[in-house]
Amino acid sequence: MNLNYLYLILLFSFSTAFGQSDFKSNVLYPKNPNTCKSCKQAWASTPKEVELSFYVDEKKEIFFTCTDERVLEKLFPSKFFTLSGEIFSSRSFACESKPLNPSKLNGFVLRPLTLVQMKSKKVNSPKGTFICSFGKLPSKFPDPKDVEINLLALKNNALCHYQTNVNVNTDKWDLLDMGLFMKELVLKDDFNTKKTKNLFDYKYSRLSFSIPFDQNAAEISEEQLDVIFDSLDLNSYDLSKATIRAYSSVEGDLATNLKLQNQRAKVISSYMKQKFGDIDVDVNANENWMEFYSDIEKNEEFKYFRTLKRDAVKLRLRDETLAEKMEPILSNHRKVIVIMDVNTKFDDLEDFDQGVSDLQASLDAKDLDKAQEIQLSLLEKIRSNQVPKSFIDKIEIPNAADYKNLQRNLLVFKYFSNMSDLLTSLKDFEAVYDLDKDDKVLYNMVVLKLFLWQINLDKYEAYPQIEKDIEAISSIDPTLINRLKINYNILLAELHSIKKEYSKKDQAVDKVYSYYKQVNSQEQLVKLSRYFANYSQYGRAEYVLQNKLMDLAVDDDLLFYYIELTLHKDYLKKKKEYKGYINHALLLDQNRYCQFFQSKDNGGVSFQLLKNETLKSVYCDKCNLFN
Repeated sequence: MNLNYLYLILLFSFSTAFGQSDFKSNVLYPKNPNTCKSCKQAWASTPKEVELSFYVDEKKEIFFTCTDERVLEKLFPSKFFTLSGEIFSSRSFACESKPLNPSKLNGFVLRPLTLVQMKSKKVNSPKGTFICSFGKLPSKFPDPKDVEINLLALKNNALCHYQTNVNVNTDKWDLLDMGLFMKELVLKDDFNTKKTKNLFDYKYSRLSFSIPFDQNAAEISEEQLDVIFDSLDLNSYDLSKATIRAYSSVEGDLATNLKLQNQRAKVISSYMKQKFGDIDVDVNANENWMEFYSDIEKNEEFKYFRTLKRDAVKLRLRDETLAEKMEPILSNHRKVIVIMDVNTKFDDLEDFDQGVSDLQASLDAKDLDKAQEIQLSLLEKIRSNQVPKSFIDKIEIPNAADYKNLQRNLLVFKYFSNMSDLLTSLKDFEAVYDLDKDDKVLYNMVVLKLFLWQINLDKYEAYPQIEKDIEAISSIDPTLINRLKINYNILLAELHSIKKEYSKKDQAVDKVYSYYKQVNSQEQLVKLSRYFANYSQYGRAEYVLQNKLMDLAVDDDLLFYYIELTLHKDYLKKKKEYKGYINHALLLDQNRYCQFFQSKDNGGVSFQLLKNETLKSVYCDKCNLFN
């Protein structure tokens, strides 16, 4: 046998098994628009919830995955339709790198495969999901977590569809907080079907307000602060945390402005610690560019400032005549925003057994309001571990309709304290409801049924009754009923999604969107936004957040999630206020903003965001993590 021939066979086998060739030169750019017509139509008609993407495992093997195998027959109907991937590492987007050529492929292109070839390389996967191997990661990419693979769909080697997948955090399971009624809806619902907490947390409220300051003034009297804080009626709450955001107007030297704002923040912080004790206070000082750009956008005379860089704005405002003319606008920008998280306060009982005796005396006297206050204080002692959990057996409530409120309190406490499981709690509430058809008890029953349905989504056949129960509740705050309706339709949409009933799923998601306007909590709006993003309804995901973005007291999570949703959309050119959002995010948490530009496997959105030269310039100035 010819040894040279044998050597060539072995060499070919070795390179096929252990190497990857770059097929970049094989890919054509179609000159005739009709070349890709059928391919483009197939991709355009793919259900938006179907995800197609590449990933690399810890063994450096490349996999393609599609969450609905049925769509592949439409996308790759014959041997002329193939799939490939273009691999990039972060090095291609480093600060010292040259801009990529947008008119050609710049990364490493994988060997295209037909659907028949992909099926031959299919691996075990969940039912309905398709996963196949595309071979080993080329050796030029040593770190599998530092690569991203874009998707290429080809017809006769002509590039017909190109897809970059960004990493946007989504959530289809995070129901809006519903709480459970004790005396009032005083609980923050921290129940998680996968990991329960030992004790529940009392629902907190978030208060925010602004304190104006005169130009160049850092002091404010205690009397003025007393008037502001006393008007908040904080006697019923414990203050757990405060955030102080101090803002100056934009004219003047940056260093001087920040020094002034830190002085203002220190005055407020010192006052709060003196008034409320040694609380946790976060301080942030910024120039108020966000409101500046927003306000001049509304004023035709000063709208030209929009086109100026910050240094140019400051230079113009050195003109005393112009500064005086703009003072009505600038004066509104000098302020301190105070954001406070407060918790429900309970009477402190010195002796638990004496409290039990007082509770019994109040029950005997039919003073049920007093009995309820004592009961809540007793439960708080158990919750805070001042006495053992077993002491709950000492809190005995008669089994009669007159005592339904106290029974309700006890059942909610047992459930959130992990003393009673979901099914047992639901049956106990049903027994109380049989005594007196109380809407607050029915509300709690609906909440527990929703949790039960969430755990057994495709097996819980009684879910239609939940909708009827929601409609039967009439005497509770409509915004709470609205949350029940939202959560019902969140679960209904997921049930239809599991069954691949996409049109019915869309109808349920549409109902969720129709109810969202009654949700005011920024935390809950972020949950809804993440929900819509899960179903690839990114327009809705953005829209539910937009009204809160210009608020200086905007929650960090809301602002950063909006940016996470939109960084890849080139809004820097389309939306004049977008640069303000980025600047605000950088001032609030620079590291969190910089994290967006890490690879998807390293917790970022995508390092390919740095294709945008404006984003890259800001990144290299503020972050530069790759150097």
